[in-house]
Amino acid sequence: MLTQAERQAAVEILLKAEADRKQATQLSITYPHIEIEDSYAISTAVMEHKVKGGAKLIGHKIGLTSKAMQASSQIDEPDYGHLLDYMLLNDGAKVRFEDFCVPRVEPELTFILKEPLKGPGVGLVDVLRATEWVVPSIEIIDARVQNPRKITDTVADNGAGAGIVLGGRPVRPTDVDLRWVGAVFYRNSEIEETGLAAGVLGHPAMAIAWLANKVGRFGTVLEPGHMMLSGSFTRPVCWTPSIRPTNCRPCSRSFRRRGAAPRRPSCGPPPMIRSRSSVCWTSARPACSSPMCRLWRKPVRRWPRPAIRPTASGA
Repeated sequence: MLTQAERQAAVEILLKAEADRKQATQLSITYPHIEIEDSYAISTAVMEHKVKGGAKLIGHKIGLTSKAMQASSQIDEPDYGHLLDYMLLNDGAKVRFEDFCVPRVEPELTFILKEPLKGPGVGLVDVLRATEWVVPSIEIIDARVQNPRKITDTVADNGAGAGIVLGGRPVRPTDVDLRWVGAVFYRNSEIEETGLAAGVLGHPAMAIAWLANKVGRFGTVLEPGHMMLSGSFTRPVCWTPSIRPTNCRPCSRSFRRRGAAPRRPSCGPPPMIRSRSSVCWTSARPACSSPMCRLWRKPVRRWPRPAIRPTASGA
């Protein structure tokens, strides 16, 4: 276990790494005797520091809930972190690549609660009953500590949480068999990753149940109105800014419900249930005018598909 002074020093290391956009040495190397309880205490202390600075807690994120993510991170158990209001990105937001250390993106389902959840003893039905909306989302993750990371490093680093963009059309949790929600990740019209939400603990709502039971031991309640990111069901995809205007790298994710039969657009990747929401990576280059950057902004009668594309800082 760490001393209180060592925990505070770890908090300062993570805050400095985020401010400088430069990854720090793993806490598990700096403090070989760190334990998981220390990591959650450090993560909470970082969150409280930001709240004192004016940020607002709007929910939690669960990570490493699928085999794909655990294999990618070389970690064999879920973790959780906090969502703050400045992480929530509006539809069409432009995000500076330089504001992150090593940004990556991944598809997730966000559960928005209408009733409180408090463990222990929370199960699948309890989560569905307490959920008002389920929204397809993209999470931006950004590790503030270097690889290879242990679970103690990831937990202390808020599960690498850095941002979230919501899709544009929520659904009721009982309107869709959430296990069969699929995601296809495209970059330049080429598929990078695919996955089913069943990869998240067998059912994405089980991730919310896991979180409620985990934090319930400390008396924490998942509050109504809070957002719960259930975890990715594909591996994360790294992102880099465009090199020149013609080198556009639009990234987008399609979400599809089982049984849906959307119409095919005139061009572009095969149709899925899409969102008009987007977050744009920016660099110090002119805005890209590639047709692919505009294609997915057209309104379509499909489930929301968040999209990410690079544009210029001044656009």
